[in-house]
Amino acid sequence: MSLILFDRNALPEPETGAPAAERVVSGDPRFLTWNLDTSEDEKTYAGFWQATPGAWRVVYDEWEYCEILEGVSILHEDGKAPLRLEAGTRFVISPGFTGVWEVVETTLKTYVIRL
Repeated sequence: MSLILFDRNALPEPETGAPAAERVVSGDPRFLTWNLDTSEDEKTYAGFWQATPGAWRVVYDEWEYCEILEGVSILHEDGKAPLRLEAGTRFVISPGFTGVWEVVETTLKTYVIRL
């Protein structure tokens, strides 16, 4: 069994990205992703993710555990009350989730994704 430390002082170079243009609701959000681990079957990923302010539509086909480390985001699940995400918030998003991810202040989170 391997051990992966989530050490912010020893991160690899990040991957850069952004939501697909047709999903952007507002702003010009940009992403940095530091993937720290990928399982052999490439179905589980873990690392850090950061996004700058803006909002975009999300559709989850995967299961994801998150912990917000910095910043403020609002998760707007279709048909439900918005959920404010800030440092210390831990949550799971299940497959089938649809809505809007809105970054109010640049947000940094850890993630574990299972496809």
